[in-house]
Amino acid sequence: MTLVCLGYRGGFVAAARKRDVPLHFVVDKVRPELAGNQFTLVSDLGDAQQVLRAVREAVPKPDGAVTGNERAVFSVNVLRLAFGLPAASDFEAVIRFRDKRVQKSLLGAEVRRARCRYVSSDDTYATLRSDLGARFVLKPADGYGARATMPISSPAELEDYRRNNPTSGDVDLVGESYVQGEEFHVDGVWMRGSATWMTVSRYTTSNLSWLEGYAPGSAPLAGQQSPLDDAARAMTLRVMSDLAAPDCVFHLEGYVSEEGTVTFGEVGSRPGGPLIPETLERTYGIDLYGAAIDIALGREPAVPPSERVASPVYGCALLTRHPEDAVTESDLRARFGLDECHYPPPDKGRRKVYGHWGHAYVRGADHASVVASMRAVAAYAGGHE
Repeated sequence: MTLVCLGYRGGFVAAARKRDVPLHFVVDKVRPELAGNQFTLVSDLGDAQQVLRAVREAVPKPDGAVTGNERAVFSVNVLRLAFGLPAASDFEAVIRFRDKRVQKSLLGAEVRRARCRYVSSDDTYATLRSDLGARFVLKPADGYGARATMPISSPAELEDYRRNNPTSGDVDLVGESYVQGEEFHVDGVWMRGSATWMTVSRYTTSNLSWLEGYAPGSAPLAGQQSPLDDAARAMTLRVMSDLAAPDCVFHLEGYVSEEGTVTFGEVGSRPGGPLIPETLERTYGIDLYGAAIDIALGREPAVPPSERVASPVYGCALLTRHPEDAVTESDLRARFGLDECHYPPPDKGRRKVYGHWGHAYVRGADHASVVASMRAVAAYAGGHE
């Protein structure tokens, strides 16, 4: 038996080992963590044709295919269809979870969301302002990890964006009306048209704040902020139903206003981004990587009871590099008594998604105390105190 995994995630390695399932990775970059693993290198995980060729060469008869990489969601479904693997969806279902414009257009009127339209080279700031408002956000229609995502408030900013992110197609970019509010995410397991496990978490800062030198962390609500918890869960059920979601592990993002109104952002049919599954496993005992593997192999995913309240609560702070390299991992551990911390020295690390350099897990009695600690750790590491 061999399970093909598009993109490296350490959580998949651990979950596959527990299930005694060999992995073959298809990756677009070689990293030290791949040592001891079978892998094939491609130039673009989003190029389904290239990924299919790579897998046909390396694993002629795979038993399943899985990914935690948003860019590879279409490619993994091509593999499932090409090899007759479990969890395959029709291409229209995949597009519903990749294209921001398509996704928002299919939601019912009761789901509050940003106005969204494709942006072509003919569009001016004036035409976009007329449709989306004076401040709007540009992003790739099939984007991931806030890549090339930028708020636009003037013709000059639109010109700068196009110069730095050149495109030529009429459906490469989308523009969305700007949504004011703090960000949250909902993660869970969706099977046979319903959520078998789900929880709501809140980000410590906007995902776009990395443009200003900050990196977002998050922690589950774990029984606090019941109005947001209820509203976010209800919205998630409506969204997943409206999109006729396939069996999957999902990650949804949204916004909550000061008045408590929730607005849908986007949803992906794969585990959440940087260390979110690891944080939820520490808090609830849920293995979302394992659930994704089970679904990919046609098995029933093993999930614990879907409980909202948890204690202790864990959060993960993504840490930016100190501008003067004046903070070390030892400093962070000593100052904050962290359970786990990874903050490499300047010559051994690299900036990752959202510009983060390292991370730290923080533990506390409840959501509020964990978020306060996470913000303190992130501010100290990034020199923002």
